[in-house]
Amino acid sequence: KDYVTKLIADLKNDEDKANAVSEIKAKISDMDYLSDAQKQDFASKVDAEVTKIEADVKSVLDYATQANDDAKHKAEDVAKKLREAKEEALKTAKGYTHVSGNIKTTATKAIEAATSKDYVTKLIADLKNDEDKAIAKELAEAKANAVSKINDLTFLQDDKADFVKKANSAKDMKDLKTVSDEAADKNKIESQKGTVTFSVRRRTDGKHVNTLKQRIKEGTYDVTYEDLGLTKDNVKSVRGANFVGSDGLTVTIKAQKDTEVIIWINVK
Repeated sequence: KDYVTKLIADLKNDEDKANAVSEIKAKISDMDYLSDAQKQDFASKVDAEVTKIEADVKSVLDYATQANDDAKHKAEDVAKKLREAKEEALKTAKGYTHVSGNIKTTATKAIEAATSKDYVTKLIADLKNDEDKAIAKELAEAKANAVSKINDLTFLQDDKADFVKKANSAKDMKDLKTVSDEAADKNKIESQKGTVTFSVRRRTDGKHVNTLKQRIKEGTYDVTYEDLGLTKDNVKSVRGANFVGSDGLTVTIKAQKDTEVIIWINVK
């Protein structure tokens, strides 16, 4: 303040007027946050002010100082937002694990060197697009591999086409893994199954009456006559199974084997 007062006092002395104006202009010129156009404008206002009878150069300097402070605060705010945008973008980029290392490195360096928040936003959007493409490519390759493995599963039989369809429709790697695991589990279960065929025939002439066929896990099972649509009174003899009490049969199933049980009955 004393410095400005001295300068104003100097303006009243013609011999010092030119030096005082030069000092004020130099002070304005040294303001870091004013544009060249703003500095020129304030310098012109200083020149205009000193031609007046009651010169008020101090007000011009005050305005220039305020404009510089405002520009400084705005620049600091922009820099802060840019810094925060970069930090967030770099954090996001770190989480992209499917895009190639070269693409990721190039994008990261560009983000670090960016001079505007909008450009940072564009760079991370472009990198996300590359990440999405990489994920899609990886998923497509994984689907092809999964479908090939499903087709190679020997025991799926009628379920194979359904699992292939599910694999091709998987939305992501997690879904695809679920389908692949389910197919492998089903294949294992089917590998432990055997087929049993109950062939019901008339005792008198051996003519076919009915056939019941089922795939079932290996083991020994009791089957009631009721399960077969028969009664104990019309069953006369059996081949391929044993009688169990008076209510049914016991049959042994072996994995991947076809077991035939022939039941002869009396038909009225």
